[in-house]
Amino acid sequence: MDVDLSNDRVVVEEGEGLGVESTEVGVSLPSAEEVRITVGSTHRKKSISDALSSMKAKGSVVASTVREKAGPVVSSVRAKGAVVASSVREKGGVVASRVKEKASTMKKWHLYALLCVVFFIFIIGLSAGLAGRDKKRNEAADIMGEITTLGLTDPKYNGWTGSGDMNRFADVATYCGDYFGNGDEIHKYGTPQNLAVNWLANIDKDDFEIPDEDDDKDKNYYFVQRYALVVLYYAMGGLNWTYKSRFLTSHLTCDWNRGFNLDSDENYMFGVQCADKEQISYLFMPGNGLRGTLPMELGYLTKLTHISFFGNEIKGTIPESFSQLTSLRFLAMESNLISGSIPDWFGSSYPRLKYLALGDNYLTGSLPKSLSQLSRLEEVALDGNDLTGSIDVFEGMSKLRRLFLGENNFEGTIDNEFFGGSKIKELDIASNNFEGKIPSHFFNDGHLQLLDVHNNKLKGPAIPPLESMNVRMQFYSAYENQLDSMQGIGDLLSLTHLDLSANSIEEEMPGAELAKLLNLNYLFLSNNPFLKGTIPSEFVKLTLLEELSLQHTHRTGAFPEFIPLNLTNLELLDLGKNDLEGTLPNHMNNLKYLEFLLLNQNQFTGTIKKKFNGLESLQMLLLDQNDITGGANHICESEPDNLKVFSTDCPAEIECKCCKTYCCGDSYTGDKRESACYDNTELVANFDLDWVMSFSNDAGYERDDFVFSENLIFRPASSDKD
Repeated sequence: MDVDLSNDRVVVEEGEGLGVESTEVGVSLPSAEEVRITVGSTHRKKSISDALSSMKAKGSVVASTVREKAGPVVSSVRAKGAVVASSVREKGGVVASRVKEKASTMKKWHLYALLCVVFFIFIIGLSAGLAGRDKKRNEAADIMGEITTLGLTDPKYNGWTGSGDMNRFADVATYCGDYFGNGDEIHKYGTPQNLAVNWLANIDKDDFEIPDEDDDKDKNYYFVQRYALVVLYYAMGGLNWTYKSRFLTSHLTCDWNRGFNLDSDENYMFGVQCADKEQISYLFMPGNGLRGTLPMELGYLTKLTHISFFGNEIKGTIPESFSQLTSLRFLAMESNLISGSIPDWFGSSYPRLKYLALGDNYLTGSLPKSLSQLSRLEEVALDGNDLTGSIDVFEGMSKLRRLFLGENNFEGTIDNEFFGGSKIKELDIASNNFEGKIPSHFFNDGHLQLLDVHNNKLKGPAIPPLESMNVRMQFYSAYENQLDSMQGIGDLLSLTHLDLSANSIEEEMPGAELAKLLNLNYLFLSNNPFLKGTIPSEFVKLTLLEELSLQHTHRTGAFPEFIPLNLTNLELLDLGKNDLEGTLPNHMNNLKYLEFLLLNQNQFTGTIKKKFNGLESLQMLLLDQNDITGGANHICESEPDNLKVFSTDCPAEIECKCCKTYCCGDSYTGDKRESACYDNTELVANFDLDWVMSFSNDAGYERDDFVFSENLIFRPASSDKD
């Protein structure tokens, strides 16, 4: 038997003496590539190229050939394959039968020789079949090569997802790549740019017309801004945004927004807002869950005037393309993860900028000198970064009204020329490395309403000599410096917040001066070496006080009766670490707004009884290192879940069945008093409060929240025996 698989045929011929007629079967084997290319080409449009038109006849022949070979040929293969198989089985049966007949008459070695010949013929046939298959695949590859000459493998199609109009993808990709100069990113699968082009080409139901060289600038800008926003969506995790604001819908790009009526007077558009000619001017997306790096494409939205990305998770540096946003008036990207330095081009690129907020990020380096060119700046917030060097670039800005530079590493000397002549209303340079003294013009010029200089290296008096009463200053914080006097404090008649804690003020506590400040809501004088004395009785006039801290100020005497009788708006009262004595007033329950009561480390005596009945807002009560006993179970009768921290001496001298009680022992090592918690549990601290303020013309300065440090309430060896 002879098997011939050349020329697309399988020929089985009768071997000598077998008596079987020859059978010839023609087999054509189209490859998988032929079928795939043919199917794929049916999705293409006639406009793929002029070459398609010129090769129409050839393409028709090729397509017809492929279709014929993709269908009938497969059927032919199956049918003729079945014939071959049947013929082989039949002839194989005949061969086997005759082999058996002849085997009985042949010698044993003749049988072995015949089997070897049959096996040899089988191997030759198999090899020929494989060679024929490879030949057919090569022929199919040649056909595919003819089809690909039409442009299917052109680089402009790289990155196409395989669905939709491939030609439109190529056109959009070419236009955007040329416009933005980032064609490589567009043709990489899965990049924000690649996803944006595929969306515009094949998903966007608005089906924007791709601009050409003859179109006007507005038409180009419409397309560019739509593409840039789609890139923003993919680059910043748009699927997980809190408010998607109709992004990636068929609406006009200017309608990619969502309205919020935050108050009765004004409606806020969250997302995109457009000015004249349907050009994007606002991007308002604060706290929306944006995560990732800012795409450079945003820098091509040259009509933008306002960007608000406050409170997201934007990382990376500020793109250089942002230097093209020369119309910007408002840039707010505080409370993100932005790193790097403030670019040198900042000042020269934003001549109209009025509001700059990059606070609470990870910015480093010194301020570029070009910032001094931002002559229209009214408000700057760079606080909460790691910026260094001088802040001289802001001096001389005549329109600057609010400057927040706290919690950085700026340095310099504060003197009478420091921001002299400016009209700043709010100045925050806290937690830096400034030296010098508080200048008199801070108070005499009559412009400052807020001054926060805490945690620096300032010396001298807290209040320099004033020319007249100051009725403008409302907020003054200078804690954690080396100030030595607060004389003249009564001349700041409009103060609502005063914090001079942790300084070196060693004088009598000026009760009469402080009693002039009838608008005070917050008064903090803790951790100063005041001369020993009682809590000033003049404080009875401070009826608007909400928070009072006199911790560790050498206060003696009894707990004043006027506190629960007159200061009924108190929310925090901290008298800890003093030498106060006697029993607590019976009418403590008048303090119905009190949340934090810190009386620890004094010499109070007596029992609690029902003194604290009615304190429904109480969250923290520290009574340890006193001689107070009794039961506090009556606290549980009002709001048992409010009280988070309750401390007493060890063993527990005061019982409170609903309180989470921390007991601390009284002991001394040498002349130091040990104050370690009995169960070594870390608690929130009763000092070093982090005050967070908000300001508005209506409400004044108010605390947003209480924030306590992570230190222990009771530090071992933290205070002297006396």
